[in-house]
Amino acid sequence: LNKTSGGHIINLLSNDAARFDGVFVYAHYVWIMPIQLAITAYLLWNSVQAAAIAGMVLLLIQTLPFQGYLGKMTSKLRKDTSIRTDERVRLMNEIVSGIQVIKMYAWEKPFEKLVLTARNKEIAVLVKNCYVRGTNKATQLFTQRITTLFTLLAHVLLGHRVTAEKVFTIVQYFTRLQTVLTFMYPNAVTKIAEGRIAIKRMEEFLLLDEKQELIESKTPDEKIAIQVEAVTASWDGEVKVKTLDNFGTIIRRGKLCAVLGPVGSGKSSFLQLLLGELQPSEGIIR
Repeated sequence: LNKTSGGHIINLLSNDAARFDGVFVYAHYVWIMPIQLAITAYLLWNSVQAAAIAGMVLLLIQTLPFQGYLGKMTSKLRKDTSIRTDERVRLMNEIVSGIQVIKMYAWEKPFEKLVLTARNKEIAVLVKNCYVRGTNKATQLFTQRITTLFTLLAHVLLGHRVTAEKVFTIVQYFTRLQTVLTFMYPNAVTKIAEGRIAIKRMEEFLLLDEKQELIESKTPDEKIAIQVEAVTASWDGEVKVKTLDNFGTIIRRGKLCAVLGPVGSGKSSFLQLLLGELQPSEGIIR
């Protein structure tokens, strides 16, 4: 159940599932971009001839390799953010569930520091993600201007005369390309990377082992209310030391029973077992 906590499921439904909206909106620009690039390059060639090659090469150098690198960074940061968000939400759920014990023993300050540490780790990754997004936005301010200036300079050096008609035409062409190469295409790469991370996280959740029903509705003796036989259970299936190992007991009808034992002996786990919150890996509960 540590992999299916309420916070983890809420994060999958609220954050990871929402990533698909952006994927379907921007993913098409991955194949639209080459077509628009080819058409615009043809129109530029008709306008400024060989100078168009210089402008297009500079534009591609400024955008595609750089944006691909930013997309990989965004994918990695998105994965790190999801892990830290899951940890923070899980921690908050546990604190809320045990708030009475925390208040009774005056443990507010230690748990406050624990939450702040988890939150600071999450914020550190979010800040890095904001820097990456800010760098991406900054490229939109100068890409079109530098490319236009470089194209006009190449056009003049080739012995042609610059006119207002050519300047405004080139500016419009590169503005359209800038929108696709520095906004739509980077967003497509980013959304696809985030979508892949979301799919992987959902796949890991959906491929978890199915819950095994080892609880029978009736006991063989009507005088017995609850019968537990050789039950082994653990909150984490990967650990070697089980929470309950080969545990068994009988609770008769009409009897008052108390669960006693030292801290960490499994009292709460036994009650969670009876409630069905802790699933046994072996044994039978009647």
